[in-house]
Amino acid sequence: MPYHIETGIINNLIILVTLSVVIMSLIHFLNKKTLPSTSPSNHDLAYLKRNTPIAIIDDEDFTDLDGLRNAGYSPTHFRDLDSFDQLISFPIVICDIQGVGSKFGSTTDGSYIIQQVCEQYPDKYTIVFSSKGSSLSMASRIAKADVKLTRGDRDALNNSILTAVKTMGDSVERWKRVRRHLIEEKQVSLYHVWELEQEFIKSLNSKKTKSLSEYVNKHTEDFVKGLLVNFISGLVF
Repeated sequence: MPYHIETGIINNLIILVTLSVVIMSLIHFLNKKTLPSTSPSNHDLAYLKRNTPIAIIDDEDFTDLDGLRNAGYSPTHFRDLDSFDQLISFPIVICDIQGVGSKFGSTTDGSYIIQQVCEQYPDKYTIVFSSKGSSLSMASRIAKADVKLTRGDRDALNNSILTAVKTMGDSVERWKRVRRHLIEEKQVSLYHVWELEQEFIKSLNSKKTKSLSEYVNKHTEDFVKGLLVNFISGLVF
């Protein structure tokens, strides 16, 4: 076969492959779905309270624990953490600053726990409380917490927990939190985030996470796969 004919065949194949990719991308784009403003749910507030576990990390007795249970919430009190895996099943994390976090290093405290929760589980709702002023390093570590409270401010704590439960009961809101983290902190491409969002919408509509899990496992890089798997495991449809 003459060289110029072989080259022509190869060029034609490249063109066909390129066209097929463009066509598939166009079909995918034309079939795009729009993220709803909120997730459709029949769950009432009492259900969300019972089924939204709250982790409270405090080396002291947490005086409001019984009050939260009487109000219908599902809190669990940890004196400290041995591993961040202990928080996987808790959409809401409330953490003291002093007296906790020492098992992660001699200079760490509750602010380090909050920092790591925001990094590893960006969909979780984090509440910090402390009785002392924070240093500059501490302030930077808790900067991304949803709420920062003074210890003993019971009304503010109750209001924050109620807001947290409503937020975590909304799967769309949880996705938006993860989406923001992927773009701003992990620098994941907008197109890949859009693809993930399309898969999330499919799961939202079908109320099944299998296809989203499969997509994440096949098409997502390891440096964000873990946090996406954790996010999926906590979805409530």
